[in-house]
Amino acid sequence: MNQKNLIVAATYSEVAPIIEQNVQATPNEHLYQIWDNTHILITGVGQVNTVYALMHYFMQYGVPSNLINFGICGSYSDQFPPGTLVRVSEEIAANELIEHDGRWQTWADIGLVHQSELIIKPTEPEWANRPDLVKVRGITVDFLTDDRTFIQKRKAFFQPIIETMEGAAIFKVANRKNIHALQIRCVSNYVENRDKKEWAIKDAIEQLHIFTAQNLKQLIAK
Repeated sequence: MNQKNLIVAATYSEVAPIIEQNVQATPNEHLYQIWDNTHILITGVGQVNTVYALMHYFMQYGVPSNLINFGICGSYSDQFPPGTLVRVSEEIAANELIEHDGRWQTWADIGLVHQSELIIKPTEPEWANRPDLVKVRGITVDFLTDDRTFIQKRKAFFQPIIETMEGAAIFKVANRKNIHALQIRCVSNYVENRDKKEWAIKDAIEQLHIFTAQNLKQLIAK
């Protein structure tokens, strides 16, 4: 039985070569069919756009067997400089916070969600074990800042390696729908530096393109 695959990216540029070299059909301006069993969905940036795009896709085309997310990310660690490829193995929705007397608590801490939902770990495809990609913890944020005190507090509280704007939403939807999920990111910048002139977005996207050109077919279920 053929499995259905959905590749997800926030922006077109993150997956442009995959689309341009393999596209078979374009059902709409945000969706591309590259093989008989594989679509690419451009969700837009952020968790709300991502959840909406995924659920809209599921309503139209059904729930896929596997979901693969490619994109760029920010790094909290000097050990993961711009240009580093990582495999995100767990995510935390870092906006789901309560602040009381200057002290942070998660939604799980106060019982709004179950403790098991705090750290979101996907069920990865069996064939996706890639020892050459380091597994890391990511946090997903909607609030971006250059306030170093806030960034250090966020780093100490969640202990992340990288930061994205979609990862937790992707993993949450995948888990709720029993979809295998894999998230591969390339570091474009250090989180503390909000000056985009110093970001290596072009280089990070290029590294992502090289990786997908070499490995995409091995990551896609037949």
